[in-house]
Amino acid sequence: MRTRTGAAIALAQIGPAAKDAEPIVVASLKKETEASARSALLGAVAKVNPDSEQTVPLLLDGIKDDDDQVRHAAINALVPLRAARSIALPGLVALLKSENPAHRQRAARALGRLGPAASEAVPPLIEAARTSPADPAFANAVSEIGPSALPAVLAALREGPAENSERLLGLLRGFGAPAVPVLAEALKHSSPQVRASAARALGGMGRDARPQIDALFVLASDSEPPPRAAALRALAELEADQNKLRPLLEAALRDSVPSVRSAGAAGLAGLGGTSSLSTEALIELLGDDEPAGRRSAIGVLARLGEKAAPAVPALTEQLSDPAVQLPVIAALGKIGAPAAPAVPRLLEIEKNGNEELRVAVFTTLGGIGKGASAALPTIYTKLAESEPDVRAAATLALGSVEPDAEKVIAALLPGLEAETGRVRRPTAAALLKFGEKARAAVPRLVTMLERDTDRGVALLALRAIGIRSVPDLLRALAVREPQVKVFACEKLAELGPEAHEAVPRLKELTSGQPQAVIEAARSALTKIEPAN
Repeated sequence: MRTRTGAAIALAQIGPAAKDAEPIVVASLKKETEASARSALLGAVAKVNPDSEQTVPLLLDGIKDDDDQVRHAAINALVPLRAARSIALPGLVALLKSENPAHRQRAARALGRLGPAASEAVPPLIEAARTSPADPAFANAVSEIGPSALPAVLAALREGPAENSERLLGLLRGFGAPAVPVLAEALKHSSPQVRASAARALGGMGRDARPQIDALFVLASDSEPPPRAAALRALAELEADQNKLRPLLEAALRDSVPSVRSAGAAGLAGLGGTSSLSTEALIELLGDDEPAGRRSAIGVLARLGEKAAPAVPALTEQLSDPAVQLPVIAALGKIGAPAAPAVPRLLEIEKNGNEELRVAVFTTLGGIGKGASAALPTIYTKLAESEPDVRAAATLALGSVEPDAEKVIAALLPGLEAETGRVRRPTAAALLKFGEKARAAVPRLVTMLERDTDRGVALLALRAIGIRSVPDLLRALAVREPQVKVFACEKLAELGPEAHEAVPRLKELTSGQPQAVIEAARSALTKIEPAN
Protein backbone atom coordinates (compact mmCIF):
# COMPACT_ATOMS: atom_id res chain seq x y z
CA MET A 1 0.00 0.00 0.00
CA ARG A 2 2.88 2.38 0.81
CA THR A 3 4.35 1.76 -2.61
CA ARG A 4 1.05 2.59 -4.33
CA THR A 5 0.63 5.71 -2.20
CA GLY A 6 4.17 6.87 -2.87
CA ALA A 7 3.79 6.34 -6.61
CA ALA A 8 0.57 8.38 -6.67
CA ILE A 9 2.18 11.22 -4.73
CA ALA A 10 5.13 11.21 -7.13
CA LEU A 11 2.81 11.41 -10.15
CA ALA A 12 0.93 14.31 -8.56
CA GLN A 13 4.21 16.15 -8.12
CA ILE A 14 5.15 15.57 -11.75
CA GLY A 15 1.77 16.97 -12.83
CA PRO A 16 0.71 17.34 -16.50
CA ALA A 17 4.05 15.95 -17.64
CA ALA A 18 2.74 12.57 -16.45
CA LYS A 19 -0.43 12.87 -18.53
CA ASP A 20 0.22 9.54 -20.23
CA ALA A 21 -0.17 7.82 -16.86
CA GLU A 22 -3.80 8.97 -16.52
CA PRO A 23 -5.38 5.61 -17.61
CA ILE A 24 -3.31 3.77 -15.01
CA VAL A 25 -4.19 6.29 -12.27
CA VAL A 26 -7.90 6.08 -13.12
CA ALA A 27 -7.89 2.30 -13.23
CA SER A 28 -5.98 2.12 -9.94
CA LEU A 29 -8.36 4.58 -8.28
CA LYS A 30 -11.43 2.57 -9.31
CA LYS A 31 -10.15 -0.60 -7.69
CA GLU A 32 -8.18 0.84 -4.73
CA THR A 33 -9.64 0.16 -1.26
CA GLU A 34 -7.02 1.62 1.10
CA ALA A 35 -7.85 5.17 2.23
CA SER A 36 -4.30 6.55 2.09
CA ALA A 37 -3.73 5.24 -1.42
CA ARG A 38 -7.17 6.46 -2.59
CA SER A 39 -6.43 9.92 -1.21
CA ALA A 40 -3.10 10.07 -3.03
CA LEU A 41 -4.66 8.82 -6.28
CA LEU A 42 -7.38 11.49 -6.11
CA GLY A 43 -4.67 14.12 -5.84
CA ALA A 44 -2.80 12.53 -8.73
CA VAL A 45 -5.78 12.28 -11.12
CA ALA A 46 -6.47 16.00 -10.62
CA LYS A 47 -2.86 16.90 -11.39
CA VAL A 48 -1.88 14.69 -14.30
CA ASN A 49 -4.89 15.60 -16.46
CA PRO A 50 -7.21 18.18 -14.85
CA ASP A 51 -9.15 18.64 -18.09
CA SER A 52 -10.08 14.98 -18.46
CA GLU A 53 -13.80 14.23 -18.61
CA GLN A 54 -13.23 11.51 -16.03
CA THR A 55 -11.53 13.72 -13.41
CA VAL A 56 -14.48 15.62 -11.92
CA PRO A 57 -16.81 12.58 -11.64
CA LEU A 58 -14.07 10.70 -9.82
CA LEU A 59 -13.58 13.59 -7.40
CA LEU A 60 -17.33 13.90 -6.82
CA ASP A 61 -17.42 10.20 -5.99
CA GLY A 62 -14.55 10.85 -3.57
CA ILE A 63 -16.62 13.53 -1.80
CA LYS A 64 -19.24 10.88 -1.08
CA ASP A 65 -16.68 8.49 0.42
CA ASP A 66 -17.23 7.44 4.04
CA ASP A 67 -13.56 7.98 4.93
CA ASP A 68 -12.61 11.49 6.16
CA GLN A 69 -9.15 11.35 4.60
CA VAL A 70 -10.55 10.46 1.18
CA ARG A 71 -13.28 13.12 1.36
CA HIS A 72 -10.81 15.86 2.27
CA ALA A 73 -8.48 14.78 -0.52
CA ALA A 74 -11.34 14.90 -3.05
CA ILE A 75 -12.45 18.37 -1.97
CA ASN A 76 -8.87 19.67 -1.89
CA ALA A 77 -8.30 18.34 -5.40
CA LEU A 78 -11.59 19.66 -6.77
CA VAL A 79 -11.40 23.25 -5.51
CA PRO A 80 -8.39 24.38 -7.62
CA LEU A 81 -9.80 22.92 -10.87
CA ARG A 82 -11.02 26.20 -12.37
CA ALA A 83 -11.34 24.77 -15.86
CA ALA A 84 -13.53 21.94 -14.60
CA ARG A 85 -15.93 24.06 -12.52
CA SER A 86 -18.58 24.06 -15.24
CA ILE A 87 -18.81 20.31 -14.62
CA ALA A 88 -18.12 20.38 -10.87
CA LEU A 89 -20.79 22.92 -9.93
CA PRO A 90 -23.74 20.96 -11.36
CA GLY A 91 -22.39 17.82 -9.74
CA LEU A 92 -22.11 19.50 -6.34
CA VAL A 93 -25.56 21.07 -6.68
CA ALA A 94 -26.97 17.65 -7.48
CA LEU A 95 -25.34 16.33 -4.29
CA LEU A 96 -27.20 19.03 -2.31
CA LYS A 97 -30.38 17.11 -3.15
CA SER A 98 -29.01 13.74 -2.08
CA GLU A 99 -31.07 11.68 0.34
CA ASN A 100 -27.89 11.18 2.35
CA PRO A 101 -27.46 14.12 4.80
CA ALA A 102 -23.70 13.57 4.96
CA HIS A 103 -23.42 13.94 1.17
CA ARG A 104 -25.38 17.19 1.31
CA GLN A 105 -23.09 18.58 3.98
CA ARG A 106 -19.94 17.64 2.06
CA ALA A 107 -21.25 19.24 -1.12
CA ALA A 108 -21.99 22.43 0.83
CA ARG A 109 -18.49 22.51 2.26
CA ALA A 110 -16.99 22.06 -1.21
CA LEU A 111 -19.16 24.84 -2.64
CA GLY A 112 -18.12 27.15 0.17
CA ARG A 113 -14.48 26.42 -0.58
CA LEU A 114 -15.06 27.46 -4.20
CA GLY A 115 -15.89 30.97 -2.96
CA PRO A 116 -17.38 33.54 -5.37
CA ALA A 117 -17.09 31.08 -8.26
CA ALA A 118 -19.97 29.13 -6.67
CA SER A 119 -22.41 32.06 -6.59
CA GLU A 120 -24.80 30.27 -8.98
CA ALA A 121 -25.15 27.55 -6.35
CA VAL A 122 -26.57 29.99 -3.76
CA PRO A 123 -30.29 29.36 -4.53
CA PRO A 124 -29.99 25.58 -4.02
CA LEU A 125 -27.90 26.20 -0.89
CA ILE A 126 -30.67 28.45 0.44
CA GLU A 127 -33.21 25.75 -0.31
CA ALA A 128 -31.03 23.16 1.44
CA ALA A 129 -30.76 25.47 4.45
CA ARG A 130 -34.55 25.82 4.46
CA THR A 131 -35.14 22.08 4.48
CA SER A 132 -32.42 21.42 7.07
CA PRO A 133 -32.65 24.44 9.39
CA ALA A 134 -30.68 22.77 12.19
CA ASP A 135 -27.64 22.13 9.98
CA PRO A 136 -25.27 25.13 9.78
CA ALA A 137 -23.26 23.73 6.84
CA PHE A 138 -25.45 25.36 4.17
CA ALA A 139 -25.57 28.80 5.77
CA ASN A 140 -21.81 28.64 6.32
CA ALA A 141 -21.30 27.83 2.64
CA VAL A 142 -23.36 30.85 1.56
CA SER A 143 -21.26 33.05 3.85
CA GLU A 144 -18.03 31.63 2.43
CA ILE A 145 -19.17 32.34 -1.12
CA GLY A 146 -19.25 35.96 0.01
CA PRO A 147 -20.90 39.14 -1.23
CA SER A 148 -21.55 37.66 -4.66
CA ALA A 149 -24.25 35.60 -2.93
CA LEU A 150 -26.15 38.69 -1.78
CA PRO A 151 -28.34 39.17 -4.88
CA ALA A 152 -29.63 35.60 -4.60
CA VAL A 153 -30.31 36.02 -0.88
CA LEU A 154 -32.16 39.28 -1.49
CA ALA A 155 -34.20 37.69 -4.30
CA ALA A 156 -35.16 34.82 -2.02
CA LEU A 157 -36.12 37.33 0.64
CA ARG A 158 -38.36 39.27 -1.74
CA GLU A 159 -39.97 36.30 -3.38
CA GLY A 160 -40.20 33.79 -0.55
CA PRO A 161 -42.76 33.56 2.26
CA ALA A 162 -42.30 35.84 5.28
CA GLU A 163 -41.78 32.89 7.61
CA ASN A 164 -38.44 32.21 5.87
CA SER A 165 -37.19 35.75 6.47
CA GLU A 166 -35.43 35.23 9.77
CA ARG A 167 -33.43 32.32 8.42
CA LEU A 168 -32.48 34.23 5.27
CA LEU A 169 -31.57 37.40 7.11
CA GLY A 170 -29.62 35.35 9.60
CA LEU A 171 -27.44 34.21 6.71
CA LEU A 172 -26.46 37.81 6.12
CA ARG A 173 -24.74 38.20 9.48
CA GLY A 174 -21.75 36.35 8.12
CA PHE A 175 -21.20 38.85 5.31
CA GLY A 176 -20.38 41.87 7.44
CA ALA A 177 -20.59 45.37 5.98
CA PRO A 178 -21.58 44.33 2.40
CA ALA A 179 -24.85 42.88 3.74
CA VAL A 180 -25.91 46.02 5.60
CA PRO A 181 -27.64 47.70 2.60
CA VAL A 182 -29.70 44.55 2.03
CA LEU A 183 -30.72 44.50 5.68
CA ALA A 184 -31.48 48.22 5.59
CA GLU A 185 -33.85 47.65 2.70
CA ALA A 186 -35.46 44.77 4.60
CA LEU A 187 -36.22 47.16 7.50
CA LYS A 188 -38.83 48.71 5.17
CA HIS A 189 -40.36 45.41 4.06
CA SER A 190 -44.16 45.18 4.05
CA SER A 191 -44.04 42.14 6.35
CA PRO A 192 -43.62 42.91 10.08
CA GLN A 193 -41.88 39.57 10.41
CA VAL A 194 -39.27 40.53 7.81
CA ARG A 195 -38.72 43.94 9.43
CA ALA A 196 -38.20 42.30 12.80
CA SER A 197 -35.82 39.70 11.37
CA ALA A 198 -33.75 42.40 9.67
CA ALA A 199 -33.46 44.32 12.96
CA ARG A 200 -32.36 41.17 14.78
CA ALA A 201 -29.73 40.50 12.13
CA LEU A 202 -28.38 44.06 12.37
CA GLY A 203 -28.26 43.83 16.13
CA GLY A 204 -25.91 40.87 15.86
CA MET A 205 -23.51 42.52 13.40
CA GLY A 206 -21.79 44.95 15.75
CA ARG A 207 -19.91 47.93 14.36
CA ASP A 208 -20.79 47.13 10.74
CA ALA A 209 -24.46 47.85 11.49
CA ARG A 210 -23.99 51.18 13.28
CA PRO A 211 -24.82 53.24 10.14
CA GLN A 212 -28.38 51.88 10.47
CA ILE A 213 -28.95 53.11 14.04
CA ASP A 214 -31.16 55.99 12.85
CA ALA A 215 -33.29 53.57 10.83
CA LEU A 216 -33.61 51.32 13.87
CA PHE A 217 -34.77 54.27 15.97
CA VAL A 218 -37.52 54.80 13.38
CA LEU A 219 -38.43 51.11 13.56
CA ALA A 220 -38.61 51.32 17.37
CA SER A 221 -41.89 53.24 16.84
CA ASP A 222 -43.29 50.68 14.40
CA SER A 223 -47.02 50.02 14.64
CA GLU A 224 -46.39 46.27 14.97
CA PRO A 225 -44.95 44.79 18.20
CA PRO A 226 -42.36 42.37 16.69
CA PRO A 227 -40.41 45.06 14.79
CA ARG A 228 -40.66 47.41 17.79
CA ALA A 229 -39.23 44.83 20.14
CA ALA A 230 -36.50 43.75 17.71
CA ALA A 231 -35.44 47.35 17.06
CA LEU A 232 -35.15 48.11 20.77
CA ARG A 233 -32.99 45.05 21.32
CA ALA A 234 -30.81 45.88 18.30
CA LEU A 235 -30.31 49.47 19.48
CA ALA A 236 -29.20 48.23 22.89
CA GLU A 237 -26.81 45.72 21.32
CA LEU A 238 -25.34 48.40 19.03
CA GLU A 239 -24.85 50.75 22.01
CA ALA A 240 -26.97 53.53 20.57
CA ASP A 241 -27.05 56.95 22.26
CA GLN A 242 -28.31 56.25 25.80
CA ASN A 243 -29.95 59.65 26.17
CA LYS A 244 -32.10 58.91 23.15
CA LEU A 245 -32.60 55.20 23.81
CA ARG A 246 -33.38 55.17 27.52
CA PRO A 247 -36.76 56.99 27.22
CA LEU A 248 -37.85 54.48 24.57
CA LEU A 249 -36.85 51.56 26.78
CA GLU A 250 -38.65 53.01 29.79
CA ALA A 251 -41.77 53.59 27.68
CA ALA A 252 -41.55 49.98 26.50
CA LEU A 253 -41.90 48.80 30.10
CA ARG A 254 -45.47 50.12 30.00
CA ASP A 255 -46.32 48.47 26.67
CA SER A 256 -49.28 46.12 26.64
CA VAL A 257 -47.34 43.50 24.62
CA PRO A 258 -45.07 41.20 26.71
CA SER A 259 -42.39 40.91 24.01
CA VAL A 260 -42.00 44.70 23.88
CA ARG A 261 -41.87 44.92 27.67
CA SER A 262 -39.17 42.25 27.69
CA ALA A 263 -37.17 44.14 25.09
CA GLY A 264 -37.39 47.31 27.16
CA ALA A 265 -36.40 45.54 30.35
CA ALA A 266 -33.50 43.75 28.61
CA GLY A 267 -32.22 47.03 27.21
CA LEU A 268 -32.44 48.84 30.54
CA ALA A 269 -30.79 45.93 32.34
CA GLY A 270 -27.96 46.05 29.82
CA LEU A 271 -27.59 49.78 30.49
CA GLY A 272 -27.48 49.14 34.22
CA GLY A 273 -30.90 50.70 34.67
CA THR A 274 -31.71 49.15 38.03
CA SER A 275 -33.68 52.20 39.16
CA SER A 276 -36.14 51.79 36.28
CA LEU A 277 -36.75 48.09 36.80
CA SER A 278 -38.82 46.51 39.52
CA THR A 279 -38.02 43.03 40.75
CA GLU A 280 -41.29 41.92 39.18
CA ALA A 281 -40.17 43.24 35.78
CA LEU A 282 -36.85 41.43 36.11
CA ILE A 283 -38.58 38.18 37.05
CA GLU A 284 -40.78 38.54 33.96
CA LEU A 285 -37.66 39.09 31.88
CA LEU A 286 -36.25 35.77 33.12
CA GLY A 287 -38.88 34.17 30.85
CA ASP A 288 -37.53 36.05 27.83
CA ASP A 289 -37.06 34.03 24.64
CA GLU A 290 -33.68 35.69 24.10
CA PRO A 291 -30.77 34.43 26.26
CA ALA A 292 -29.25 37.92 26.12
CA GLY A 293 -32.36 39.35 27.79
CA ARG A 294 -32.25 36.71 30.50
CA ARG A 295 -28.56 37.35 31.10
CA SER A 296 -29.24 41.08 31.46
CA ALA A 297 -31.95 40.42 34.05
CA ILE A 298 -29.71 38.01 35.93
CA GLY A 299 -26.94 40.61 36.05
CA VAL A 300 -29.24 43.24 37.52
CA LEU A 301 -30.65 40.80 40.09
CA ALA A 302 -27.09 39.95 41.14
CA ARG A 303 -26.36 43.63 41.70
CA LEU A 304 -29.50 43.98 43.83
CA GLY A 305 -28.19 41.38 46.29
CA GLU A 306 -30.62 40.43 49.07
CA LYS A 307 -33.24 42.81 47.62
CA ALA A 308 -33.64 40.27 44.79
CA ALA A 309 -34.87 37.56 47.19
CA PRO A 310 -38.31 37.30 45.48
CA ALA A 311 -36.53 36.23 42.29
CA VAL A 312 -34.90 33.14 43.84
CA PRO A 313 -37.58 30.65 42.65
CA ALA A 314 -37.44 32.01 39.09
CA LEU A 315 -33.63 32.00 39.12
CA THR A 316 -33.61 28.42 40.39
CA GLU A 317 -35.74 27.39 37.41
CA GLN A 318 -33.16 29.00 35.10
CA LEU A 319 -30.45 26.67 36.44
CA SER A 320 -31.63 24.10 33.89
CA ASP A 321 -30.67 26.37 30.99
CA PRO A 322 -26.99 25.90 29.97
CA ALA A 323 -27.04 29.30 28.26
CA VAL A 324 -27.40 31.12 31.59
CA GLN A 325 -26.42 28.52 34.17
CA LEU A 326 -23.15 30.11 35.31
CA PRO A 327 -24.48 33.67 35.71
CA VAL A 328 -27.52 32.33 37.60
CA ILE A 329 -25.28 30.43 40.02
CA ALA A 330 -23.23 33.59 40.59
CA ALA A 331 -26.38 35.71 41.08
CA LEU A 332 -27.69 33.33 43.76
CA GLY A 333 -24.43 33.75 45.63
CA LYS A 334 -24.78 37.54 45.48
CA ILE A 335 -28.33 37.34 46.80
CA GLY A 336 -26.90 35.42 49.75
CA ALA A 337 -28.92 33.92 52.60
CA PRO A 338 -32.33 34.28 50.87
CA ALA A 339 -31.06 31.96 48.13
CA ALA A 340 -30.98 28.97 50.51
CA PRO A 341 -33.97 27.25 48.79
CA ALA A 342 -31.76 26.81 45.72
CA VAL A 343 -29.20 24.68 47.59
CA PRO A 344 -30.61 21.23 46.61
CA ARG A 345 -30.55 22.19 42.93
CA LEU A 346 -27.03 23.59 43.28
CA LEU A 347 -25.85 20.31 44.77
CA GLU A 348 -27.29 18.42 41.80
CA ILE A 349 -25.28 20.64 39.47
CA GLU A 350 -22.13 20.11 41.56
CA LYS A 351 -22.59 16.36 41.33
CA ASN A 352 -23.00 16.27 37.56
CA GLY A 353 -21.31 19.44 36.32
CA ASN A 354 -17.85 20.19 34.96
CA GLU A 355 -15.06 21.76 36.99
CA GLU A 356 -16.09 25.33 36.19
CA LEU A 357 -19.65 24.70 37.38
CA ARG A 358 -18.47 22.94 40.53
CA VAL A 359 -16.22 25.85 41.47
CA ALA A 360 -19.10 28.27 40.86
CA VAL A 361 -21.46 26.20 43.03
CA PHE A 362 -19.10 26.16 46.03
CA THR A 363 -18.48 29.88 45.68
CA THR A 364 -22.22 30.46 45.76
CA LEU A 365 -22.72 28.13 48.73
CA GLY A 366 -20.23 30.31 50.57
CA GLY A 367 -22.25 33.37 49.60
CA ILE A 368 -25.44 31.78 50.95
CA GLY A 369 -23.68 31.00 54.22
CA LYS A 370 -25.24 29.16 57.15
CA GLY A 371 -28.44 28.59 55.18
CA ALA A 372 -26.51 26.16 52.95
CA SER A 373 -25.88 23.71 55.81
CA ALA A 374 -27.40 20.88 53.74
CA ALA A 375 -24.27 21.14 51.60
CA LEU A 376 -21.83 20.50 54.47
CA PRO A 377 -21.32 16.74 53.82
CA THR A 378 -20.44 17.54 50.19
CA ILE A 379 -18.15 20.41 51.19
CA TYR A 380 -16.21 18.26 53.67
CA THR A 381 -15.79 15.57 51.03
CA LYS A 382 -14.36 18.08 48.56
CA LEU A 383 -11.60 19.17 50.98
CA ALA A 384 -9.74 16.12 49.70
CA GLU A 385 -10.66 16.87 46.07
CA SER A 386 -7.90 16.32 43.51
CA GLU A 387 -8.94 19.36 41.44
CA PRO A 388 -7.22 22.30 43.19
CA ASP A 389 -9.74 24.95 42.17
CA VAL A 390 -12.69 22.86 43.37
CA ARG A 391 -10.94 22.15 46.67
CA ALA A 392 -10.09 25.83 47.09
CA ALA A 393 -13.71 26.88 46.48
CA ALA A 394 -14.97 24.25 48.94
CA THR A 395 -12.41 25.48 51.48
CA LEU A 396 -13.68 29.03 51.32
CA ALA A 397 -17.30 27.84 51.42
CA LEU A 398 -16.73 25.79 54.58
CA GLY A 399 -15.74 28.83 56.60
CA SER A 400 -19.03 30.52 55.72
CA VAL A 401 -21.39 27.55 55.94
CA GLU A 402 -20.14 25.57 58.98
CA PRO A 403 -21.29 27.20 62.26
CA ASP A 404 -18.78 25.30 64.43
CA ALA A 405 -15.49 27.22 64.30
CA GLU A 406 -13.44 24.40 65.85
CA LYS A 407 -14.63 21.93 63.22
CA VAL A 408 -13.81 24.37 60.43
CA ILE A 409 -10.29 25.03 61.72
CA ALA A 410 -9.52 21.35 62.20
CA ALA A 411 -10.76 20.56 58.69
CA LEU A 412 -8.79 23.37 57.10
CA LEU A 413 -5.37 22.79 58.68
CA PRO A 414 -4.28 20.05 56.24
CA GLY A 415 -4.91 22.44 53.35
CA LEU A 416 -2.02 24.63 54.53
CA GLU A 417 0.31 21.75 53.60
CA ALA A 418 -1.25 20.97 50.23
CA GLU A 419 1.09 20.43 47.29
CA THR A 420 -0.33 23.37 45.37
CA GLY A 421 -0.52 27.00 46.40
CA ARG A 422 -3.93 27.14 44.72
CA VAL A 423 -5.14 25.27 47.82
CA ARG A 424 -2.72 26.59 50.47
CA ARG A 425 -3.49 30.26 49.82
CA PRO A 426 -7.32 30.00 49.94
CA THR A 427 -6.98 27.92 53.11
CA ALA A 428 -4.92 30.64 54.79
CA ALA A 429 -7.44 33.24 53.68
CA ALA A 430 -10.31 31.16 55.09
CA LEU A 431 -8.60 31.03 58.50
CA LEU A 432 -8.19 34.80 58.73
CA LYS A 433 -11.58 35.47 60.24
CA PHE A 434 -11.13 33.06 63.14
CA GLY A 435 -8.42 35.13 64.77
CA GLU A 436 -6.86 33.65 67.92
CA LYS A 437 -9.06 30.56 67.65
CA ALA A 438 -6.89 29.43 64.73
CA ARG A 439 -3.61 29.41 66.70
CA ALA A 440 -3.09 25.76 65.72
CA ALA A 441 -2.44 26.98 62.19
CA VAL A 442 0.55 29.16 63.15
CA PRO A 443 3.41 26.64 62.55
CA ARG A 444 2.07 25.81 59.09
CA LEU A 445 1.55 29.49 58.24
CA VAL A 446 5.16 30.23 59.28
CA THR A 447 6.28 27.54 56.84
CA MET A 448 4.27 29.28 54.12
CA LEU A 449 6.28 32.47 54.78
CA GLU A 450 9.23 30.75 53.13
CA ARG A 451 7.45 30.66 49.76
CA ASP A 452 7.39 33.86 47.73
CA THR A 453 3.94 33.09 46.32
CA ASP A 454 2.39 32.22 49.71
CA ARG A 455 4.05 34.89 51.83
CA GLY A 456 1.51 37.68 51.44
CA VAL A 457 -1.58 35.76 52.52
CA ALA A 458 0.34 33.86 55.24
CA LEU A 459 1.51 37.14 56.75
CA LEU A 460 -2.03 38.53 56.69
CA ALA A 461 -3.29 35.40 58.46
CA LEU A 462 -0.56 35.54 61.10
CA ARG A 463 -1.34 39.19 61.81
CA ALA A 464 -5.02 38.34 62.28
CA ILE A 465 -4.42 35.18 64.34
CA GLY A 466 -1.49 36.42 66.38
CA ILE A 467 1.75 34.57 67.16
CA ARG A 468 3.24 34.11 70.63
CA SER A 469 5.59 31.19 70.09
CA VAL A 470 9.25 32.23 70.26
CA PRO A 471 10.44 29.18 68.23
CA ASP A 472 7.94 30.05 65.50
CA LEU A 473 9.08 33.69 65.54
CA LEU A 474 12.72 32.62 65.30
CA ARG A 475 11.80 30.62 62.20
CA ALA A 476 10.18 33.75 60.81
CA LEU A 477 13.35 35.74 61.53
CA ALA A 478 15.22 33.27 59.32
CA VAL A 479 13.10 34.19 56.29
CA ARG A 480 15.11 36.46 53.97
CA GLU A 481 12.25 38.82 53.19
CA PRO A 482 12.79 42.04 55.26
CA GLN A 483 9.04 42.51 55.71
CA VAL A 484 8.84 39.16 57.50
CA LYS A 485 11.85 39.93 59.71
CA VAL A 486 10.27 43.23 60.76
CA PHE A 487 7.00 41.44 61.56
CA ALA A 488 8.81 38.86 63.69
CA CYS A 489 10.75 41.57 65.53
CA GLU A 490 7.53 43.40 66.33
CA LYS A 491 5.88 40.26 67.71
CA LEU A 492 8.96 39.43 69.81
CA ALA A 493 8.90 42.95 71.20
CA GLU A 494 5.28 42.40 72.27
CA LEU A 495 6.38 39.35 74.27
CA GLY A 496 8.96 41.38 76.17
CA PRO A 497 11.25 39.44 78.52
CA GLU A 498 9.43 36.21 77.60
CA ALA A 499 11.35 36.34 74.31
CA HIS A 500 14.84 36.36 75.90
CA GLU A 501 15.69 33.23 73.85
CA ALA A 502 15.65 35.41 70.71
CA VAL A 503 18.17 38.00 71.98
CA PRO A 504 21.28 36.53 70.26
CA ARG A 505 19.52 36.40 66.89
CA LEU A 506 18.13 39.92 67.32
CA LYS A 507 21.61 41.27 68.08
CA GLU A 508 22.84 39.74 64.82
CA LEU A 509 20.16 41.69 62.98
CA THR A 510 21.32 45.08 64.31
CA SER A 511 23.91 45.29 61.54
CA GLY A 512 24.26 44.28 57.92
CA GLN A 513 20.49 44.38 57.33
CA PRO A 514 18.06 46.84 55.68
CA GLN A 515 17.46 49.86 57.90
CA ALA A 516 13.86 48.84 58.69
CA VAL A 517 15.08 45.46 60.01
CA ILE A 518 17.89 47.04 62.07
CA GLU A 519 15.48 49.48 63.71
CA ALA A 520 12.92 46.76 64.44
CA ALA A 521 15.58 44.48 65.99
CA ARG A 522 16.92 47.30 68.20
CA SER A 523 13.40 48.20 69.29
CA ALA A 524 12.68 44.58 70.18
CA LEU A 525 15.86 44.31 72.22
CA THR A 526 14.90 47.35 74.28
CA LYS A 527 11.59 45.65 75.14
CA ILE A 528 13.10 42.25 75.88
CA GLU A 529 16.15 43.56 77.81
CA PRO A 530 15.00 46.86 79.27
CA ALA A 531 17.73 49.03 80.85
CA ASN A 532 18.04 48.66 84.62
